[in-house]
Amino acid sequence: MKNRNRTGLPLTLLALAVTATQTHAQSINTAYAFTNFAGLPAVSGVNDGTGSAARFFGPTGVALDSAGYLYVADTGNHTIRKITPASEVTTLAGSAGLSGSADGTGSAARFKNPIGVAVDNAGNVYVGDRDNHTVRMITPAGEVTTLAGSAGLSGSADGTGSAARFNYPYSVAVDSGTNLYVADFSNNTIGRSRRWGRIGW
Repeated sequence: MKNRNRTGLPLTLLALAVTATQTHAQSINTAYAFTNFAGLPAVSGVNDGTGSAARFFGPTGVALDSAGYLYVADTGNHTIRKITPASEVTTLAGSAGLSGSADGTGSAARFKNPIGVAVDNAGNVYVGDRDNHTVRMITPAGEVTTLAGSAGLSGSADGTGSAARFNYPYSVAVDSGTNLYVADFSNNTIGRSRRWGRIGW
C-alpha cells in the first residue's frame, strides 16, 4: 500500500504541472480583438482628422509614448504623424507629398520615405529616414534635426554626426538611457549611438 502511494505522488505532481503549464499557455495565447483606430481601410490620402476621417499613405513604423500618444512613420507621405489616445491625427513633421532632406520645424522639415520611429521618455521621436540614409530626431515641438548620416550618401562608416554612413536605415529603438539603436538594412548591421556621441556597428 505504501509503495502505491509513493508511486502515485510523482504522477500527481506531474499532472498538476501539466495542468498549470496548459493554463499558463492558454493565458499567453489569448486572442486579441482588433478595431480600426485611425484612417480608412484601403483609402489612402494625407488628411489630418479624428479616427476614420484621417488618411495615411503606406504607414510603416509606429511607436507609443508613456502618455499613450502614437507616432507613425507615414512613409508614402514623407511625414511623421502623431495620434492622440482619442485617435486624433496631426502631422508632427514633414509636408505630405514633398520628399527631400531638410531640418526645420513642422511642415518646413523634409523626409524621404521615413520608415522607422522610436520615442524616448522626454517625448523626442527618432526616425530612420530610409532613402536619405540618415537618422533624424524630432522634439515634442516638431523641430527636426539630423543626428547621423549625410542625406543621399549611403555607405558603412562609424563616425559622429554627418561622418557616419548608413545604407537604408530601417527600424530604430531607444533605451531608457537614450542610447539609440539602428537596423541598417542593406549593410546587414545594427548601429548604436551612446548619448549621441559615436554612431557605429
